[in-house]
Amino acid sequence: MNVRKVPIDHEFVRQITLLIWWSLPVATLHGAPVDFQSQIQPIFAAHCISCHGPDEQNSSLRLDDRSSLLRGGDLGEIAIAPHKPEKSFLVRLLRGDIPDMRMPPDGDELSREQIELISRWIAEGAHWPGQMDKTADTLSSDHWSLQPLTRPKIPEPTPGQQDHNLANPIDAFVQRKLLQSDLAFSPPADAITLARRLSLVLTGLPPNQQQIRALSADKSQATIAYQRLVDQLLAS
Repeated sequence: MNVRKVPIDHEFVRQITLLIWWSLPVATLHGAPVDFQSQIQPIFAAHCISCHGPDEQNSSLRLDDRSSLLRGGDLGEIAIAPHKPEKSFLVRLLRGDIPDMRMPPDGDELSREQIELISRWIAEGAHWPGQMDKTADTLSSDHWSLQPLTRPKIPEPTPGQQDHNLANPIDAFVQRKLLQSDLAFSPPADAITLARRLSLVLTGLPPNQQQIRALSADKSQATIAYQRLVDQLLAS
């Protein structure tokens, strides 16, 4: 019996092999799962804990506490999202994906292998012995942006304190802080000074001579002239 030889398409075999390789789970490709205590914790201890640990918490973030990483810091970003390294803010910071925010700073960047190890750890679920009970259900945050809106009570002057003719309820809160520091309000600025500040903020330029003359012509009408200037600059 004659056996017909079928030519082998080596390119097709190569593509199938690559497809199977890329389909393998992370743990299969890299061997055993990442061990937090022997592989991840030493990296955090050497490069991160001095600024994000029990003694100091820059940006209100700790890398010695899993719940803190799940919650995130002052920037409002989740530091680690278990099984989703691409959505983990910590990975983006370590890789330098965000300009001027690479961590650790000052030339102490992690190696590519260390960053990949942390990324794998997150992809595998960010297992942290002794802290796996700290899940999203038990997390809370005292960050101001996550608090419900409330209407605080306007502070009332205590006996012996003057209200300094407070023009706005916000002034009452400012006054309370000033009094706590034994300070007082600065004298009210005159119309020309206010106009200069206003113009510099809104246009980047000082007021012109015509605007200054309008404010200086009649002191009794300075407030009205200033209000007109506000409308004029906002409309420009």
